[in-house]
Parts: sequence; C-alpha cells; structure tokens
Amino acid sequence: MLTLSMNRSSSALAFVAVNLISMLTWGQVKLSIEQIKKITVQTTVAGMRTGNSESFEIVSEAGQWKSFRTIKDSSGFGLQAQKNTTYKLLGILPPADVGDLLNCITHTKTGINSSTFDLNPKRLISELKSGAKIPISEAPDFDKLISQTIIDEAVAKTVIKMDIMDYLTFCEVDIISKRNDTIKVTSRNMCPTKLPWTINNKISYDMGINKFIEAAAGNENIPNKELLNVNSLKAAIFKYIDDHNADEPISTFRWHYYYPYTLGILRQHFSIQKKLQYENVYSCILKTSKMPSNAVIYANIDMASMKDVGMLVQYAALIDHYFEGNNFVLKYYRNVPKAHIGFPFEAYHSPYSSTRSLKRSLPELADVDSTQSISFYASEPDDTSQWTIYSGNMVLLRYHSITTPHGETAPIFPPVDPKLNWSARTDHYYLFDGTGKVLREGDRLY
Repeated sequence: MLTLSMNRSSSALAFVAVNLISMLTWGQVKLSIEQIKKITVQTTVAGMRTGNSESFEIVSEAGQWKSFRTIKDSSGFGLQAQKNTTYKLLGILPPADVGDLLNCITHTKTGINSSTFDLNPKRLISELKSGAKIPISEAPDFDKLISQTIIDEAVAKTVIKMDIMDYLTFCEVDIISKRNDTIKVTSRNMCPTKLPWTINNKISYDMGINKFIEAAAGNENIPNKELLNVNSLKAAIFKYIDDHNADEPISTFRWHYYYPYTLGILRQHFSIQKKLQYENVYSCILKTSKMPSNAVIYANIDMASMKDVGMLVQYAALIDHYFEGNNFVLKYYRNVPKAHIGFPFEAYHSPYSSTRSLKRSLPELADVDSTQSISFYASEPDDTSQWTIYSGNMVLLRYHSITTPHGETAPIFPPVDPKLNWSARTDHYYLFDGTGKVLREGDRLY
C-alpha cells in the first residue's frame, strides 16, 4: 500500500481524491518492496521497417523477483478473436535491485554531478588503451585530449542540452502496487543514456533506473538497450573530441588498434578512401580493384563484427561479377562522363534486395535468387536513378528523376512524355532484360 495516512471516517470521495493525489504528487510517493505487485517495462524504437517494441514484467514468485518477457498474439477474427500472452523467463533479480529502483523513485536526482556517470579522464583513457588488440606503438596525447572540462562539455551538449524527443521511441517503467496504484517512469529522449527520466511529472537524472532495465532484460537484445547504457555516452564523448580535432584522434586510434583482423581483411580486398566512426561502426568509401573509376561502395561497417565484414566482401565480389559482365545499365554509366555509381552497404542489414513483396507486380522475379542481387544509385548531370540487378541480368529501375530544364531523359531510359509531371516520371518503374528491353512497367510496386 502507498504510505498515506487515512482517517476511517473519511468519505469515499476523499479517499478517491487522496488516492489520485498519491499517484500524481511526487512528495507523497513512497513504496516498500512488500507493497509491490509487479513492475512492467516497455521499450520501443519507432520505424516503418526497423521499428521494434518489447515488453517484460517483473513479479515476485516464491520469494524471488523473476523477469519475464511478455509475448502477445491474437487468434481468431472479429468477436471470436482471442488475445494470448506467453511468458519467457529472462532472469531472476535480487531483491536489492528492486529496492534500488524504489529508492530512485523516492529520491529524485534533479541534476547531473560527477557521480551521475562516474566518468573521469583516468577511467576513459584506461578503457581506451585496454581495448587495443595489438601492442600500442603510437598513440595520441590522451591526457591533453581527455580532460574533465572536455568531458563536462560533451555531457552538457549530448545530454543536458539535447532536447530531441520522439514520442514513438520510448522507455516506460510502471511500478504497480498491490492496491493497483501505478507510478510511471518514462523517457522519450533520444540522447545517450536517455536521461532525464520523468517520474510523476518530475525529472530525474538517475542511472539507477537504466541499470534496473538492463538487469531485468538480462541477455535479451531489447530496443534502446545500447542507448540506455553508459557506453553510449562514452561514445558521444569520444565523438565530441573527434569533432573538435581535424585528425579524429580517438576513432583513428581505435581504427588501427581495435580491429587488426577485420581491418586486414578490408585492406586485402579494398582501397579505403575515407572513414568516420561512431562506436564500432565506421563509414567508409571503398573500391575494389575491378570497379571502374566512377563506382564506389558506401559502407557503414561494424568493424567488431566478422559477419559484417565477411558479408561486405562477399557482396563486393558480386558487384565485381556484374561489372565483368555485359549488363547494359552498368555498361552505360561506367562510360558516361561525370556519372557516378554508388552501392550502399549498411551494418547489421543484408545488402540483397528481397523479391518477396515484388512478386505480385513482377512475376518475372518469382524464381530469382535474391542473394544474387545488387542495388545502387546512379547519377549524371541530367538524371538520378536507383536500380537493382537480379540474377539472369534482369534490371529493375525503381526511381528516376530528370533535372534538365526541358525534361529530356538520358538515353538509357525509355521515352517519356515531357508533358507528364515530375512525380509521374520519378514514380514510374521499369523491369528490363539484360539488353535493355522493357519486360514490364507500371506506376506502383506492390
């Protein structure tokens, strides 16, 4: 029960009013562990295709606080529909973890101080050096780069002054008492650590809430897990330092000493034109020896992932295979002055273009092997276009825009009525065979 002093002679109306106040007024919220019925957590990341949401609840069973992932599904239709919930055990929490969470609710931390994140130059420098996988022969002057002043500046910029929020990307912890009163702890912030939390309309910069969510999630890869961890703030501090130094000393140091094996593989297969970094993900412009001068791969690579690097090497070999062939699109753009061909590669995602959603519009692709596809954009002075080449040399033009004053198309495109408006030209798709013959066209891909 919430610790509220109630006179037995109070009216039912007063009881309801006080009970409501107990849920909304910070100063009156005080719970002991024995008063808790359960704790629920929901963490969500928004996105049309990459959005994800997970829920789990923590309940006391036989003297143990158990954390369960809740999985909800529906069966049947209309009035006969039934919602089912299954539970997956994530782990068992010590009562002290629940007690620490309740302490976070009772005692707010309205500001940030040196103990909030426990980050100091000595700790950050030690962690940077300990991450090296090979002996360090040359390192930047870390003592000069990483001072407490710099750390405080980075925290102020990336946490305190970062007011980017997304109402569809959030974490929420609901503490439910045995009287079914609920205390809501929420954050919709997009900054590292997602601080501050809002607790009954009061803010709190308390990493204890983050630690509780991480403990309750166990090994489950939940949405916002990386952002909740203090390591996200460390990465932001290192990026802040790199942004203020032209030679990007932190990411350059990590590039050379953290990933000797994957870096060796990249150097074996590519020339590396440029690199930027956030945590383990580097943005690189890569080229194989077989690519024409106007073609590159724009790759976001998790350098700590052999799977990522291996997939990139395999994809690049497929790109080379198509350049060595006689595909009309690649043949055209590789020989156009000032044309550019770019192949995207995104960490943690397959680079291959699935045909699953296209088979209704394009039955010709029903039997193709999507793992033999490459996707790219091409540009030249009067057009920009996006393409996918499939096995059998079939080519899908997904998008093209004409930027010349009179709406001329490049020779590669089928004739277009210049009276059509711009959106009609850009939305129209074409499926070609390997010689450039149109197999099918339309205004929308299903």
